[in-house]
Order: sequence, then C-alpha cells, then structure tokens
Amino acid sequence: MRDVDELKKTPGLSLKRYLVLFVANFIGIYLISFGFDFTINNFNEVILFIFFISIFNAVLWPFLTKMLMPFFVWTFGIAALALNGGILAFFGPFFGIHITGWNIILTPLFIALITIILSTIFSLDDDGAYYQAVLREAQRKRKGDIKDYPGLIIVEIDGLAYDVLCEAIDKGYMPTVKSMIDSKTHVLKKWETDLSSQTGASQAGILHGNNEDITAFRWVEKENDNQIMQCSGVTKVKILEDRISDGNGLLVENGASRSNLFSGDTDDVIFTFSKITDLKKLYNGAWYSIFSNPNNFARIVVLLIEDMIHEIYSQVKHKLLDIRPRISRGIAYIPTRAGTNVFMREINTETLIGDMMIGDIDVAYSTYLGYDEIAHHSGVRDEDA
Repeated sequence: MRDVDELKKTPGLSLKRYLVLFVANFIGIYLISFGFDFTINNFNEVILFIFFISIFNAVLWPFLTKMLMPFFVWTFGIAALALNGGILAFFGPFFGIHITGWNIILTPLFIALITIILSTIFSLDDDGAYYQAVLREAQRKRKGDIKDYPGLIIVEIDGLAYDVLCEAIDKGYMPTVKSMIDSKTHVLKKWETDLSSQTGASQAGILHGNNEDITAFRWVEKENDNQIMQCSGVTKVKILEDRISDGNGLLVENGASRSNLFSGDTDDVIFTFSKITDLKKLYNGAWYSIFSNPNNFARIVVLLIEDMIHEIYSQVKHKLLDIRPRISRGIAYIPTRAGTNVFMREINTETLIGDMMIGDIDVAYSTYLGYDEIAHHSGVRDEDA
C-alpha cells in the first residue's frame, strides 16, 4: 500500500496549481464578459470573487455532490454543470458581477477550457489533488480493511486487432503498453475469436461463458416471427442476456461492469446495455469520482466539444483529399463519436479509479468504445483511429 500512503502525504494543491486555477478563473470570467448578459463593475472585485468561490467549492461542493449526485447522474451531468454556473451567478452580484442567460453554462466551460490550456502549457500534473479527493471518499465508503489480495481490471479496447495494436506500439502511439512489455512485467499474446468475431459474441463468451446463437451483429430469427436481433439497442441486448445468463457470470461476486453490452451477472453497473433501462441501476456511488470537483464535468464537456470539432475537420479533410475507403459519416455521427470517444472514456477511467481506491471490487470489466467507433468510420489505420 506504499502508493496509497504516498497519496495521503501529497499536498492537495501545489502553489503552481493554485496559480493556474486562479489565472484560469480570471481569464475565463474576463473573456465571457465580452458576451451578452454578463457585466463586471470592478475587476478588483473579480479577484475577491474567485477567492470566495474557491473556498466555497473546497468546503461545500463535496456535500452538494453527495446530496445531489442522483440528480447529476440522471441528467447525465448537465445538472452539475448548471449548478456550477448557478453558484457563480448567485454569488456574483455580491462582488459586482452579474451572470445571466446562457453565460451561466458558458462561464464554467470557459474556465475549464482555460485551465486545460494552461495546464498543458505548464505541463501541470494534477493527479495528486484529484486522487486525494477520490481517496477521501473511498475511505469513507470502504466496507472494511483493505483486502490482502489483488483485484483484476479487464480493459477491452473494442475492435482493436492484434496487428494494428502492434503497429500502434511500434509507432509510439501506446507508450504505456510498450513500457509494460519492455519491462517484462506483461506479455502480449494473440487471441483468436470464434464465430462470430464481433463484440456481442465475444463479450457474451467472456462475461457469461455462453454465446450460443449469437451468430452475427444482426441476424433474422425465423422461429421468432422473423424478428431482427442485434447486439446493440438496450431492449435487444437485455433479451440476449436473459437467454445466455445462468446467473453465474464472471462478475457475479464482487464484480463491476463499466460500459459493456452485458453485465456478467453483477448489479454494480454503469452504462451497461443489458441493464441500462433499469433506472435504479443507473445511479451508482462510483459516479462520485466524476463529480468530486466542480470543474471536472465542465472539463469533460470541453473535451467532448473539441472532439466534435476534430470530427468536422476530419470529415472535410477526408472528402477534400478523397481518402479511401470512406463512408458517409454525416452530422449525426459527430456527437456519437464524441460521446463514445470522450464521454464514455472519461466515465470509464474515473469510475475505475474510484473502484480501485475503494477496493471492495474483486474484478471489473470495462469496454473502451472510441477506437471501434472511429475505426468503423475512418478506417482501422487512419490517423483518427
């Protein structure tokens, strides 16, 4: 537990981080003041306002998160963003700052954008402060002593082939994986799927030990009034899991499912298709790691918007340069790509961090969908993928 002990000793925020956050807040508020429905009477008061909001968030945001987290989850984070902006708008007039209209949402987004830019410029590592916040909550939630045996996290990079993975490692796109292999702590092995070689059949086999009659991604069941079954869509996947599950899946004992098609027979699920229609299971304490910081969800939204802009650029470039093979991607695909490549990625990573910090889960299975989604549309070896 040496790493956890080190995190306990780590200062919550370094002086460098304080300065970056302060400057980001100041620039963000200043830039948004050029828009509509936003007035600043005295910029000296902005400094006091930022200090006040920083103290308010440090002291009261964790309590607000605990009280309102179900609402945050059921609105897919929009409520957290609105609350963040609402706090700025409520206390602003006491400092001569009036935030109204759309700026209630835009202000925290601008602050998050500036924070990302400054953090990149100054190579700022904020992991220590983030982990401390999650660790404190994890210690509160932990049911008992830290277990004396290791857990297991299984990460599925959906659609990634062995040969393409090797190319990505050789070209330097996956330095962490390369270091794991070079250090001899991990071994890369090739695994041949059975038929059908797609996510639904593979994941059903891994999580439930049974992929019988999952013959393709979509297929027609003649004995079922010619109904089209598919390994997507929340109602169809639920039916498939009911068929293949014997109640003794891979995750049935102290397991967690993160962004998968099937649950592995655990109720500890986040964005798991087979159980996503059950609203009671949509809420999960693991969400705390997403909303533990008022700027965290705003950061995710900024990254999501950035990915949408990148996709628009990519579509234009592929068309102008006539890059082939190419399929029609369209407007609807833009938010779809950002949702799978950014939103789901961040949800997966941060909830898994929370799972590890709490330590009650023995095995977690998580699917990262971004590569599969982009490779289908841009090509398996395109720079987008």
